[in-house]
Parts: sequence; C-alpha cells; structure tokens
Amino acid sequence: MIKNRVHICTPIILLFFCLSGCASHTPQPQTVWDLSPNAEASFFYLKFQTLKQEGKTAQALEALEKSLQILPSPYLFLEKADLLWQNKQIEAARSTLKQGITTFPDSDALPQSLAKTYEATSRWDDARITLLEYLHTHPEDWNMVQEIGAIDIKQQQYARALDRLQTIPESSRDAMTYYLLGKSASGVGLQTKAIAFYRKSLEKDPHFFRAKAELAYLYEVQKKYVEAIKIYEELATQGENGPQLLLTMIRLHLKLNAPDKAFALTKQEKPNQEFLIEAAGLFLDQEFYEYAASILEPLASQPDLPAKAWFSLALLAYNGQDHPQKAAAYLAHIPEDTPYFERALMFRIEILYGLKQYPQAIELTQQGNRLFPNQPKFILLQASLRKETGQLKQATTMLDSALEKWPKNIDILFSLGVLWDEQGDKIKGMEYMEKIISIDPAYPEALNYLGYSLAVLEKNLDRAEVLIKNALKAEPEN
Repeated sequence: MIKNRVHICTPIILLFFCLSGCASHTPQPQTVWDLSPNAEASFFYLKFQTLKQEGKTAQALEALEKSLQILPSPYLFLEKADLLWQNKQIEAARSTLKQGITTFPDSDALPQSLAKTYEATSRWDDARITLLEYLHTHPEDWNMVQEIGAIDIKQQQYARALDRLQTIPESSRDAMTYYLLGKSASGVGLQTKAIAFYRKSLEKDPHFFRAKAELAYLYEVQKKYVEAIKIYEELATQGENGPQLLLTMIRLHLKLNAPDKAFALTKQEKPNQEFLIEAAGLFLDQEFYEYAASILEPLASQPDLPAKAWFSLALLAYNGQDHPQKAAAYLAHIPEDTPYFERALMFRIEILYGLKQYPQAIELTQQGNRLFPNQPKFILLQASLRKETGQLKQATTMLDSALEKWPKNIDILFSLGVLWDEQGDKIKGMEYMEKIISIDPAYPEALNYLGYSLAVLEKNLDRAEVLIKNALKAEPEN
C-alpha cells in the first residue's frame, strides 16, 4: 500500500518553573538556564505558535527561524512555507521549500509541497520537474510516481500517465492508484481496460465515490445502462442522493424505456422547481409527453416561472399535444432579458408561419431584426415569409442588403439563388449557387441545383453529372 509519509517533528516541550519560598526581601541572583538545543528549539517553536495565533506574522516568522537554526527539520520548513503562502509571499514560500529540500533531500513532503505551489498557479511543468528530481534519487518511491501520474492526468497527458503509473508494482497499488490508472486508460480510449482498473479500485475501497462515478459513466458510454444504474443506486445509498444523481438515474431509466421508474424518482427530491424543470426536459427529450405534462403543467400557475419552464411547456404543447397556438402562448411569457428569448422568438415565428399567420410572423421577424441585428436568421425568415405572400422583389431586396453585411453566408446566397430562379432568371440563380460551391465545394443543395439546372438547359452535361454525383456523395441519404 502506498502511504503518504509526513515528516512530523514532535518537539518535547520542557517547562521550567522557578519557585521562591524565601521570606527575605534580599534580591536573589537571577538564574540563568543552560537549555539543551532541543529545549531551546521547542521554546521558540511554542513562541512561534503563540505569535501566529495572535496574527503577528513577522514576529512569528522570526521565532520559527530561530527554531529552524537551532534544530532544523522538514516539518519546520513546511510550517514556515505554509505561513508565508497564507500571507501571499509566494516566492518566499517556494524559496523556503527549496532550502528545505537541499537540507533534507530524503523528505518527500517538501518536494510534494513545492509541487503543489506550482500546481496552484498552473505551472504544471515546474510541478512535474520538482517531483521528477526527487524521483531520480528515489526511483522506488511509488507514492511519488503516483503524484507525477496525477499531474500528467491534470495536463491531459493520459498516455504518459498510463505508462508511468503502470510501473508501480501491483503489491504497492492502492485504490487511488487504480483510479488514476482508470482515468489514464479512459483518456486514451481504452474503456474496457479502464473499467477493469476502476473495479480493482473499488475492490480496495468499496466506498470510493469517484471510482464508482467514473465506472458508471463508462458503462453509460458503452450503453450498459443497467450496470450504470446499479452503481448510481449504490451511490444513492451512500448519501449521495442529490438532484444531479437523480437526474442521471432518470435519464438512464428513460433510455431503458422505463418511464414509470424514472417518474418515481422525480418524487424523491424535495419540492424543487429547478429539479422538476430539468427532469421534465429529460422526459421531453425521450418523447414521454404524458409524464412531462404531469410535471410541467402544475408549474404553469406558479408565479415567476423561469423562462426555461415556459420554453419546455411550449415544446410539450407543440410536439406532444399538437397544439401550436398553446405553444405560442407559452412562448409569449418569456421576457426579452433572458437567454431563451431569441430562441422563443424564432420558435413563435415558425409556429405562425406554419399556421399561415404571415403578417404576425413578419412583425415578429422585424422585432428580431431590431433586437438581434447580428443574427441573419430573422432576415432569412422574413424573406421566406414575403416570398410566401408573393412579395418576391421585397424579399430579394432584403437579402441583397443582408448579403452586403454577410457576403459569405451560404443560407443568404442559396435563398437569393432560389428567388431569382422563381422570378424566371435561372442563370442568375446559378451564379449564386456557383458562389456557394466556391465557398463550400461540398454543399449538396447547391451542387444538386447546379447539376440539374445544367441538365435542364442541356449545357455541360458531363459537369452536370459530376455535380449531381458529388451532391449524392456529400449527402447519400438525401
């Protein structure tokens, strides 16, 4: 087993009391004590502790320095570095630790502490080099090997971490070793090997939360949902029954097509609006609309309902209840100052578009243009709406203006090409499609349009065939 070794100095505190029982008023000569180095060092260390507790940092450091000069130890160097670090004297703390390493080269606590100071400021290479220098003279310090592996993992150097951690003999591996091996293996895509490492970690420590969580996640990745749920249930029995864990279990039960079990979990959390909204979203994603309605619809009457809830209610009404008017009404509750407003506005436009309520939809696109001038989708929607109402010239003028702002926007170019084609100018429509494939040579709609247009015009038929084949290659299922 790897054990963290901490060099602890246990000073023997010698207390001396001088009692005078003499009744004479004659002054007694002052006693001068000849203290041993151990006792003197202990005296200054006690003084340091007292001054530190009183917040007298400078005096405390002076007392500790005297103790260090008399009887130095790794522990005292660590104490000094810690106090300097707490008082934001970063380089002084590091200098102290380096001095300690020079004085006590066999102490592993000193290089570990120095490495931690580098980690705290994201100086990962310095942290790693510090530990490697110690390891050079202590090659079988497996605890240090493990520390270096952990740093490699933090830097996402998973292959390097895996190679180094695997040098630790099995007899010296503990739960953390196997956990880090699992993280490394998972990082390089060796999921089966990672699962084996996490299992061994849990054999060493059956209650190791992080190993369980990582193992459950890998089971999810491999779509072994039953095994994943079993682990999450174990975590719940360990007192980790928080909302995020419940949401994960709900999601997995839904993937297993067990909505009743998933819905039962929504009752385990204390009444929590945010949790319920998140849970309802999971039911919506898997199209279990009745369960989503049971969660969301009671919330609709609550005051100050978050924008996310109104958006979820709109999705429920539109996708699950085939009630677009109701969906649009829900979306109208979302205020402008929320991140959901832009999406809600676009959703409302699309609903009105589908209901053929073109004037109302155009009005909303104009609002979108005002509020989101850097979002071309509102212009594209308005142009499409105007085309539906026969306003082809207005739509073309609008898109021409938009193209000046976004000259390489493929959606605008494609819409203009289609508009010119519908106005009887196929050649001009083809010009826009040519611009598209100069920007994106694999854009299937433009390739397809150009290919068939050339075929219709009976021009350049060899190129037409190539263009259509390229369109099919780019989008074979179209």
